[in-house]
Amino acid sequence: MSEPLFEPRLRADGSLDPECLERMGPDWLAGWLRERLSGRDPWFPLDRRIDEDPEALLVGILRGVGSGHPLVPLVGHAIRRLLDDALAEAPSPSPWFRPLLRLCQQKALPLTASWFAAELDALARYPEAFAGRWPDRELADGILFAAIRQSPGWPGSPARPIWKVLLTRPETATFALSALGTSLHQQVSHLAAWWQACPEDERDLELGQLIFVALRTEGEDETRAVLSRTLSLPRDLQEAIDRRLRANGARPVFLARSHRKPLLSSFQANPGFDRRYHLPSRAA
Repeated sequence: MSEPLFEPRLRADGSLDPECLERMGPDWLAGWLRERLSGRDPWFPLDRRIDEDPEALLVGILRGVGSGHPLVPLVGHAIRRLLDDALAEAPSPSPWFRPLLRLCQQKALPLTASWFAAELDALARYPEAFAGRWPDRELADGILFAAIRQSPGWPGSPARPIWKVLLTRPETATFALSALGTSLHQQVSHLAAWWQACPEDERDLELGQLIFVALRTEGEDETRAVLSRTLSLPRDLQEAIDRRLRANGARPVFLARSHRKPLLSSFQANPGFDRRYHLPSRAA
């Protein structure tokens, strides 16, 4: 059966009516997306006056209709088809692939999750082959950014073990930290591994951003409480966290802790101190 003839419709406010796209099948949607993301759209021409991003229209539509709208899986099927086409064209995919990745970085589409999980797995298992398939570092990073959205490493996610492997590699450590959690509370258990792997010339800047966001979204008390429950962070990471806290006007966490003396330090400092007369008796 042939697809119906496309009839573009606008709402009263001038925005695109998503129902006119919903009537079309994945084949038509894939063809339309391929043309639009290439900069050519006979139905809804790109606004050259504002240098409109070709993916912006669809991102706006998908955000407007919500995740439960019937259009979402239809678009997901179409985008999955384009992702497969780009993989077949690697290492020189068509120009529409970059805008497609930007779309995937902004809106989760469940039907694309397995594609990105497969690419993550390939990167974890065969990094040289992955680099050969995607030699353009900017493009490879675009795939990882999109994978954070489409196939994150949240608890219970099939991609979580893969992201944990990528957390231990310098070139992917920060991507993995972002994929394993969206807040300091979720990321704190991975900080030590990330700090160890992240290149030294990058990690202080990334840590500063993490602390800044935590203080702004969770507040100083909650941020310090989360950090204070972490006992196994390397000393240089503790010092870096305290520096970043002070830089944002917050009190340090680990500096105060490091200045506390152990309970038995007074016993050790006074050789004549007899512990038998000062510790509770076990006899009762």
